[in-house]
Amino acid sequence: MPPLELAYVDASAFVKLIRPEPETASLTKALEGIARVVASEILEVEVLRASRRTGVDIAAARAQLEAVRLIPLTASIRALAGQLDPPTIRSLDAIHVATASSLRERLTGLYSYDERMARAARDAGLVVRSPN
Repeated sequence: MPPLELAYVDASAFVKLIRPEPETASLTKALEGIARVVASEILEVEVLRASRRTGVDIAAARAQLEAVRLIPLTASIRALAGQLDPPTIRSLDAIHVATASSLRERLTGLYSYDERMARAARDAGLVVRSPN
């Protein structure tokens, strides 16, 4: 049996799934054929904080999060995040890139609309997708 196809989403992409933005339809379509959407467990905090800031219904955000397989923040992911280049990458972005890197062989791509994080992910050898 072939391995599941995985797509990694960061907060900049996930928020588009709970609050309509110009890229929402394209992102939704791109994720339709993916077997499983994954993210670091920090996504939960980022999404709930963003929901509160933007007035998105928290229950709706939590319901959408249920569809995402949250990856634990392990010691090896923390170690990799601390070593990622460039040194200017923000901490939460480094955790997302490190988590995605830990799944590299199974990922169809890392979905992000954050250009700084996307650049770091590309530098780490990941395929970054930002459907418009």
